[in-house]
Amino acid sequence: MTTEQLAQLQALFGEQLARDTVALHTFAPWLADDDATARRFTRYQASLRHSHARSLTLVYPVLQELVGDAFFRTLAHAYGDAHPSRDGDLSRFGEQLASFVARLPSAAAYPYFADIARVEWSLHEANQAADATPLSAGDLAVARVEEVETWRLDLHPAATLHASAWRIGAIWLAHRQPDSHALPASIDAPSRTLVYRAGWTPTLRELDASEWAALTALASGATLGDALSTAIAQPASDDAPNGAPPFDPLTALQGWLADGLLVRPQRP
Repeated sequence: MTTEQLAQLQALFGEQLARDTVALHTFAPWLADDDATARRFTRYQASLRHSHARSLTLVYPVLQELVGDAFFRTLAHAYGDAHPSRDGDLSRFGEQLASFVARLPSAAAYPYFADIARVEWSLHEANQAADATPLSAGDLAVARVEEVETWRLDLHPAATLHASAWRIGAIWLAHRQPDSHALPASIDAPSRTLVYRAGWTPTLRELDASEWAALTALASGATLGDALSTAIAQPASDDAPNGAPPFDPLTALQGWLADGLLVRPQRP
């Protein structure tokens, strides 16, 4: 068998794995077209689909709880058939699940499922994100206030921001930290969610409009002073999580430092 023939056979094998009805004759002359081979191929399909479901369960535990085990297995099989792994890094397998769910007719009545998947993928990525030395209170202490205000800071590589028409952060917290977070009376409300890594543990929290404005401004390249001014200028919001007090720049900055959210940009 030549290298080209092997590549052709591997591509054909992967294509047939995603089919409900396998056409073994297409593998000739390398595989026999008989019942014994068909049974072996079917077992291989079942094993692969079990692996798909297991892999996605590890990354999307809240989505699995929301849809139920049976539906999640069906979802995992369908996703695996439509998006076979093409990356040597198997941890990337579920990368497109959110967009797949968003287009799924059977999930159309639950549009927040896709946003939950997006947040869970960000949590998965946060777990593997590069480390970076966060800005510290000591860094601020040795600089002049006027200098600090001009700093352009990046969010930590593990941090991402998500806006949604639903309370996706509250939903996730209620499922993963039920002892300290209850499911809100209504999930049908806009929300802003920060995914970040607390120490080495990916987690998230909801943001009010002011903190969201500040962090999105920083992520877009604004100076620290301008980002804080943008946050202060935000009108009072009635959707602040957990009855949060009005935005206070010093309190917010102390919280960001404690969470390791800010890093000095690594630019030439």
